[in-house]
Amino acid sequence: MMVGVSTPAGRLESRDFEPIIGEDEHSWGLSHTGHIFHNGKKHLYCPPFQENVPTVVGVLFDGRTDGRTGGGDGRTDGGDGRTGGGGGTLTFFKDGVCLGLAFSDINPGRRELYPMVSSTAAKTSMRVQNMRRGHHNLRDRCRDVILRSICRPADAEEVLKRLPLSLRRYVSQQAWKIGRHKRCERDKFSA
Repeated sequence: MMVGVSTPAGRLESRDFEPIIGEDEHSWGLSHTGHIFHNGKKHLYCPPFQENVPTVVGVLFDGRTDGRTGGGDGRTDGGDGRTGGGGGTLTFFKDGVCLGLAFSDINPGRRELYPMVSSTAAKTSMRVQNMRRGHHNLRDRCRDVILRSICRPADAEEVLKRLPLSLRRYVSQQAWKIGRHKRCERDKFSA
């Protein structure tokens, strides 16, 4: 199985079970083997996924540019296959854990990008889900960080009373999220 992103020019189908995401300059992908692919080249990125074990793979594309510039070959100085530059980044997650930056400068021409999933083996099953989280401003980002830090509703009052009134009201609008962060779920079982 592979996941990643592609421009409209990327190939969408194959008659064989082959890695089509990342086979050319139009797509970037991660394989269950732990390799990342782009422009027909593969590089080891993470340990392979276990076979026959359900795995949640997350794909984060950040289209903001940061002004960095990459080398002429599109690779970082480390030679690890991760491209350099400031045209957007692609990061993968496995079971909620960030695997690190896979690609940067992936969209310097500001082309439309689409998520892709591809089966590279017979009898593979997958479920595609969509989650988008965008922070429109610093206030949204602060609210999210505050809510993730509160695991028990009983602790909310103590945290909220330390906030300025306007921020307290804003955070309270999303109070239903208290205790729903993965860290909170882990803490329940380790206590």
